[in-house]
Amino acid sequence: MFGILGSLRYRARVNFEVHSILMYVPELGKLLKTQPNLKKAITKFQKLRMEEREAAVRLSLFAIETIMSDLSEDARLLTLQQLDHDDTAHYPKGASGLTFALRSAISYLGAAVREKNLSIRAYKMFVGDVVGMLQGKSQEERRKDLLNIALSSLS
Repeated sequence: MFGILGSLRYRARVNFEVHSILMYVPELGKLLKTQPNLKKAITKFQKLRMEEREAAVRLSLFAIETIMSDLSEDARLLTLQQLDHDDTAHYPKGASGLTFALRSAISYLGAAVREKNLSIRAYKMFVGDVVGMLQGKSQEERRKDLLNIALSSLS
């Protein structure tokens, strides 16, 4: 019985964190329902003893990838340019909702790192993968980038 309760608690915490990371993504609930392997992934992450927030970071990337697949190259590059805007207190004129959602996610995860609730490696992986998606990199190219990030954090 405790195992079932532990699984439910883990799943609830991961889902809460995904919603916290992506709180400004329009129709997030609907988007997550279109992810058929979400429950399987959460179960796998739990078996790997992955912390809930790190599991949520990875699941958030799946959701972001789904969003990116519907964007034109111009929209992706504009979002990247807007994310790179130096003034974090003010959004660039005409910034998209996606820019706001991604900046909020990055800010939320940055705070988690500062509060020692998330590893810097997980944060760098999230930001690196989001930037790679916006640059139009393939999944294989992004995996190589993530491997480089993981290896650099070991040294």
